[in-house]
Amino acid sequence: RGSLVVPEGTGSSRRHACPYHAWTYNSQGELVGVYEEEHFGQVDYECNGLVELPCDERAGLIWVTLNTNPVVDIDTFLCGYGEMLEYLGLADCHVVGRQVIEGPNWKVAYDGYLDLYHLPVLHRNTFGPEGGGHAVYDSWGPHQRATRPDVYFSKLEGRDEDDWLISELVGGVWTIFPHVSIAGFDANGKVYMLSQLFPGSTPGSSKTIQTFLHTQPPDDEQADVVKKQMDFLRIVVEDEDYFTGLRLQRALNTGMKEFVNFGLNEGGGQRFHQFLEKMLNTNNDEVSTFFKDSADK
Repeated sequence: RGSLVVPEGTGSSRRHACPYHAWTYNSQGELVGVYEEEHFGQVDYECNGLVELPCDERAGLIWVTLNTNPVVDIDTFLCGYGEMLEYLGLADCHVVGRQVIEGPNWKVAYDGYLDLYHLPVLHRNTFGPEGGGHAVYDSWGPHQRATRPDVYFSKLEGRDEDDWLISELVGGVWTIFPHVSIAGFDANGKVYMLSQLFPGSTPGSSKTIQTFLHTQPPDDEQADVVKKQMDFLRIVVEDEDYFTGLRLQRALNTGMKEFVNFGLNEGGGQRFHQFLEKMLNTNNDEVSTFFKDSADK
């Protein structure tokens, strides 16, 4: 009947049973068992498996298209960004934590991942008022990286390029259009916070799934440090970013403000909304061409 066979969350299982009629599937989605088949009637097992979706692995991440006939392949979609993400080393990381945060409309929430201008103001009590709000933006089609030059580039000044380390070049906030952010932090080694923003049950709500990845295998001491970092980042995102986003959203909903301004120093937000508008006005049969052309811009 189309019931959900696998519940939300994480885990592993060799078999997945439908909660309605107990038909059973293996991890490849193949039908392997029919409850009371002698009463139901003959079943062609090869034609009654779960729907197979296009799935690829790039840069240590699994990419799934929720459409059996995708309008664009993963490499075209990434516009060369996949090669850059490889340098983060996510394929060798270990999942050490996960948490979910409720927030405002996903586009309002996502604005904070694209903009560093607000850091020394909104996050003065967490990151500190001395944190620079300037950013250098690099882009691969609609995908972007925002980097603080005072933190990352100043370390490279006066040094021969042959002496630059990859670990010094992959800092900043990496965003995957239209709703994913990857940011790195120090917690007894490198920890990445991968944030996936999803629309909520209403237009004014969203759900952010934060997955934490560590470059080192987890142990008890590390787990304590990571937990403290997760709690800290929950405060940053939920109590500062999303709290402000919800208030911002209330003001916008009055309709009294017809537009908002993005400054020259907010290239990330500008690029995101420009691409989003173009994407929404692109027909399905033109999506692949859209991303191919975007790779050159």
